Amino acid sequence: MNRIVIYEPNPELLAMYRGQLESQKFWVFACQDEQEVKALIQKQIFHLCLWSSENVESLETIHYLKSQRPEMGFIVMSSIVDPAFIVSCIRSGASNFWAKTSESHTFIDVITQTLGRIVPTSGQEPNIDFPFPQFVGRHPEIQEIFRLILSIKDTDSTV
Repeated sequence: MNRIVIYEPNPELLAMYRGQLESQKFWVFACQDEQEVKALIQKQIFHLCLWSSENVESLETIHYLKSQRPEMGFIVMSSIVDPAFIVSCIRSGASNFWAKTSESHTFIDVITQTLGRIVPTSGQEPNIDFPFPQFVGRHPEIQEIFRLILSIKDTDSTV
């Protein structure tokens, strides 16, 4: 299950983004506070960060966070669609850009496309609906352990 953290100061937009992502079975942590997201990213592993940015100054934060978590993807979400701003986003470490003025169905498309590029997969992605989202594991051996846990979770046997 892909883990996504969202930073969006607007509570209505934050709720909308979270709802769209959770309906697609993503594990989502949503924040309105920039400092809380920064602290969370340094403590936990996420596959992707959606970062709302309406000015060039906030791109410094993305650059810093990307240096701390180079394996994590960043999508900048902004209503600024100026090509120079988009280039600045990419140069700051963003993996992709989504214009808030775009149609809402493109939101999931951009996220899926970005995750496809940054999350390593080996062949067929196992479809495990694991009930513990705090555990992250994509390696086939870890996935096998998850399958084993799920197969014995309702038994009375001692492990």
